[in-house]
Amino acid sequence: MKLKFLLTVLLAVMTTACSASSNTAQVNNTKKHYGIAGPKLEHKGAAKSSNTYVVNGRKYTTQTSRNAKNYSKEGKASYYHNKFHGRRTASGEKYSNQQYTAAHKTLPLGSYALVTNLRNNKKVIVRINDRGPFSKTRIMDLSHAAANELGLIRAGVGNVRVEALHVDRSGQISGAGASTLVKNARTDEARDRIK
Repeated sequence: MKLKFLLTVLLAVMTTACSASSNTAQVNNTKKHYGIAGPKLEHKGAAKSSNTYVVNGRKYTTQTSRNAKNYSKEGKASYYHNKFHGRRTASGEKYSNQQYTAAHKTLPLGSYALVTNLRNNKKVIVRINDRGPFSKTRIMDLSHAAANELGLIRAGVGNVRVEALHVDRSGQISGAGASTLVKNARTDEARDRIK
């Protein structure tokens, strides 16, 4: 019985360490190439059709990957409370406050966005994995890790610019945020990925 318990604890510790190591590797990827923390930028498929959904009596229509490419908007962003850690997102995956993810009303699930804090010019790249925020005053809800990277934790809400990033099948990056990545590119490999 004790051996089984010890093996269970050991497995849990190893899983946590591997997860943290994987997250660090992904952050180092974008940090190394662009000086901006975020998830590994890889092709996740394309949203070829729009969907309409209703929340609190209000109708929202999602964007296709093609239409979302040039999305750029300024507005207020907040972040998920810790109580949401582990809950399912609209994409079906569990929300993790340690990943660089965000909720947006219409950008395609699985797509990426470059988010800039307009007060301090700090930037982060997020992957859209949830829908929301369903508030007229906010355009995005960020994970705790993304909000921390932007310096929004203390204020709770901040003015941001959200610019879409699109990664095609060959790994090329385009979209409204691509010009910012070009300016921040630290390696030839990073520059070569941007259309």
